Amino acid sequence: MSGKSVRSIADNRKARFRINSQSAKDFFEGRANAERSAATREEVICKTCGFKARFKFFRCPGCDSEKQY
Repeated sequence: MSGKSVRSIADNRKARFRINSQSAKDFFEGRANAERSAATREEVICKTCGFKARFKFFRCPGCDSEKQY
């Protein structure tokens, strides 16, 4: 007979409290903002090594240098 551990019961209780305390309005506004900023298909090019990608990156996967704007 295995039941839930005390730790998992406490974690579930904390998660339920967090979900209930956060307002539904904030939750749905955040999801709507994420959907409004559509993914772009522009080509991003690293200025140091010329690596091309169709996703934004902060550190170049090709040369491991930080992207300069």
